[in-house]
Amino acid sequence: MKRLNSPHTLLIVLSFLLVAGYVVYGGGGFPLDDSWIHQTYARNLGLHGEWSFIRGEYSAASTAPLYTVLLAVGYALRIPYVLWTHLLGAVALAGLGVVAYHYARQHTASSSSIANWVAINVILTWQLIWFAGSGMETLLFSLWGFIALLMAVSLDLHQRGSALRFGLWGGIGVLIRPEAVVLLMLIAALVVWQNRHELLLVMRWGMVATLVLGGVLLPYLAFNWQVTGGLLPTTSLAKQREYAPLLQLPIWQRIGLVSQPLWVGGQIVLVPGLMWYFWVYLRMGNRSRLWLAPLWCVALVLLYALRLPVNYQHGRYVIPILPLIVTLGTLGTFEWVQRGRTRFLARVLSRAVLAIAFITTALMGTVIGAQVYARDVAIIQEEMVMTAQWIKATLPEDALLATHDIGAVGYFAPRPIVDLAGLISPEVVPLLGNPDGLWNLLDERSAQYLMAFADQIPNQDPLDSRLCELYRSNGKTSPSIQGPSMGVYRLVFPPETC
Repeated sequence: MKRLNSPHTLLIVLSFLLVAGYVVYGGGGFPLDDSWIHQTYARNLGLHGEWSFIRGEYSAASTAPLYTVLLAVGYALRIPYVLWTHLLGAVALAGLGVVAYHYARQHTASSSSIANWVAINVILTWQLIWFAGSGMETLLFSLWGFIALLMAVSLDLHQRGSALRFGLWGGIGVLIRPEAVVLLMLIAALVVWQNRHELLLVMRWGMVATLVLGGVLLPYLAFNWQVTGGLLPTTSLAKQREYAPLLQLPIWQRIGLVSQPLWVGGQIVLVPGLMWYFWVYLRMGNRSRLWLAPLWCVALVLLYALRLPVNYQHGRYVIPILPLIVTLGTLGTFEWVQRGRTRFLARVLSRAVLAIAFITTALMGTVIGAQVYARDVAIIQEEMVMTAQWIKATLPEDALLATHDIGAVGYFAPRPIVDLAGLISPEVVPLLGNPDGLWNLLDERSAQYLMAFADQIPNQDPLDSRLCELYRSNGKTSPSIQGPSMGVYRLVFPPETC
């Protein structure tokens, strides 16, 4: 009973209220088309036992298979998918708050009240609430990484079962997101370095951990190899090919592009505290493993700057490090306040920074973030879901449809699809950036219809003579922010007058 009345109760209740508030205010949908990709895979798995996007066609487009499995549990249990999905998001957000609390308590000997404020600041961060309601794996991966860092601090190669736990937790992480490998490598490298004088112990530990990790991942890797001929899902290569032109930007610009969404909110005010944390805590002795947190932050940003330098959807690829940034920044700011108590200017400045950070975070988390979430959900509902419902009601179910955004169509209007993003159509990937090649492919496959925004048409020309417009979204939200409207076209090969 005591545990139930612990500080964690407040964190859990606050997390569930915030996610519920966002979801209700947003109308109960999802703010990303990719969320519907997860739902389609999960429904086919939970109800039909198939790992497929299109029934009967096995594919490997999910980069978060464990998250898909968790969603599939809801379908298997006949729980309404919106309720189950958002419940998982709320649990992940609450978990981040609890882990942040323990990080503050164990790593910096902070008081319980300070640790509570750290955790509340994490939970109120608007991007984290947004992703808790997004229907994506982002927060689950954030939680995995935070726990991995906590485990790493106490990891002892002499302790029985440490290699087993490391390999098992590592395998779980890779099944959530493949970039978990980067954090595993950082942890392993540091632990091995610290035990470099016991070579035999290191080799034995490393062999056991690798075997366990490999055992967890073997079915997933074997499936990918059978379906795609590679170890990773088709999504990875497709995304890199689509955004390859961005790799021509200077590296410093790519780093800025990737990391920019991390600072939109009250966390920007925590930058002085973040710097203070590094200055004070990481200079202390016997704290080398605390460097794993900033190293993981830098490594994830660099990974995407080097391979996929995009920041769309509120920085979905780098958001997993945001809870760390908020935690360390808040801890550093509290330390700054405590050390500045004897000097008037430092006391006033540090407390002002702390107050502004909390007020900004609370305002963004409870008001502005909810508005952003509702707008994003409305765009997906109006442009993707309503278009998919029109397709289901209007177009023949066996007609081959080409589209770049497959999620809502796959869920609400399942049918044969040519995926112009290459996620479930690997043959498209080599043709990305080649308009003529894409048009030829659609002709060869006898595609009959195209659903696309203007910039998703192979040559980005809605007036192309091969297109006869049948439907145009009448959504208001996307145009209100100068966004595009979704269209559905009949494809005509060779071109003719519509």
